[in-house]
Amino acid sequence: MISDNIRNRASYNFKEIIEKALDFCETAEGKEEGRYDIGSGVFALIQKYETKPKADCGLEAHKKYIDLQYVVSGAEVMGFCNIDCGDPIAEFNEEKDVQMFKHCDMGLLTYKKGDFAVFFPQDLHLPRCQSTNIEPVVKVVVKIPVEVF
Repeated sequence: MISDNIRNRASYNFKEIIEKALDFCETAEGKEEGRYDIGSGVFALIQKYETKPKADCGLEAHKKYIDLQYVVSGAEVMGFCNIDCGDPIAEFNEEKDVQMFKHCDMGLLTYKKGDFAVFFPQDLHLPRCQSTNIEPVVKVVVKIPVEVF
């Protein structure tokens, strides 16, 4: 997992595909909700939603895609831990590329405008959680196929 703010992106030596994803994220403000193709099988989903209590959020993992999650506006808490710490509560859904896990002992970070996280297949993540209050969030989730990474 990588967690930082976009203003620090020059500190990293990211692969070109991550740079393209971050370029898209920097231009996402004001775009309509929906799917945007970035190229090479990479696509972005602009989402608008209200955060919810941690107990109502799903702990998930993906096998085919790396998730780059970027907060455009609002604030949310995301949980994270290694996949070895989780107990699956459902079989892997091949079509949706997701497997859900029982909540476990995990780290929690608050993400605000400009913050991003990169979740790899070994990273369980719990997005969409409220910080202090339920609030509206606009977020970009960039799906990067593992094979192009």
